[in-house]
Amino acid sequence: MRRLAGRVGILAVVLALSFVALTAQADSIVNGGFEAIVVPEGSFQTFNLGEMLMGWTVVGSPGNVAIVSGSYTQAGIVFPGEEGQWLDLTGDGSNRQTGIEQTVDTAPGTVYTLSYSVGNVVDPNGLFGTTSTIDVFIDGNFLLESTNSGGGTTQAWDRYSGSFVANGSSTTIRFLNGDPLFDNSNGLDDIRLTHASSLTLAEARFNQVPELSPSFLLTSGLLAFALLNAINGYAFRFNDQQSASLRLPLK
Repeated sequence: MRRLAGRVGILAVVLALSFVALTAQADSIVNGGFEAIVVPEGSFQTFNLGEMLMGWTVVGSPGNVAIVSGSYTQAGIVFPGEEGQWLDLTGDGSNRQTGIEQTVDTAPGTVYTLSYSVGNVVDPNGLFGTTSTIDVFIDGNFLLESTNSGGGTTQAWDRYSGSFVANGSSTTIRFLNGDPLFDNSNGLDDIRLTHASSLTLAEARFNQVPELSPSFLLTSGLLAFALLNAINGYAFRFNDQQSASLRLPLK
């Protein structure tokens, strides 16, 4: 009986670890898709240095950023967001190293993965340039630079990610416009922050880190239990009432 209780205890630990792994995927970013402030359809709204936009503060060089409707068009260029509205780091005629930042709760020593999308149009003879570059900082330290050179007359989105180890109970994440003064479009959308405590410091070198899906984590937990069951010589059987019971292997 004691032996059986021990196996049940191990099963509980396996399932608990699977649950922890699933909850570790939770996103702690507020307003990462810039949908909290609704702008007029086909238009945009600017926010100046120091102003708030639901979770974010405008920072960097004097200038502005703009939340843009996903149906906005200008000069024959179509600007859909990746998920509805999006943020233009060049603002309305600002085009400086202006951006946004947010401070989130973190666990010291935990590895976090920051992912986001960069939008770009290709307009070599017009207002909007040919590339979109965003610089990312963690607690004031440079994390990575992301450049999207895709798209055409319709804004295209590419996904980027980087990892870091949290130094304290809170971490400040900053995105700054990295486009030149003559470029009037630099899209940012769908910002997410997740943590993966199984990663080591050596794996967190600010490179792209694949995100584990919840289904993968759940499957891993079930496989772990199946392996444990096989090693200890137990097997499931169902009685006539279709209730599960355990039996010891025949000696």
